[in-house]
Amino acid sequence: MVDIDKLETFLQATETLYFSETVKRLHLNQLTVSHHIKILEKSMRVVLFTRTNTGLPLTEVGRLLLTWACLVANRACPRLDDPTAPEQQLNSGFEKETFL
Repeated sequence: MVDIDKLETFLQATETLYFSETVKRLHLNQLTVSHHIKILEKSMRVVLFTRTNTGLPLTEVGRLLLTWACLVANRACPRLDDPTAPEQQLNSGFEKETFL
């Protein structure tokens, strides 16, 4: 089962694509934000972000989780609103139950 706080950390990280910005938005420390993402990744046995010095691009699995997380959190994901976006193209045929 996914903890909603960790899911919210993931959603914020997908919007900022930087842990430092996520820290500011959520008023948490860097260690907590990193830990939330690592717990999600470990529990699902996947890598959600490609960690680089210039940001946190989502992996393909991260994009799929983003779609599901937005459904669970009942909110729109701006990255998915553009039908030409890679995230939207990955969404075709995706079933919410995949991550349950």
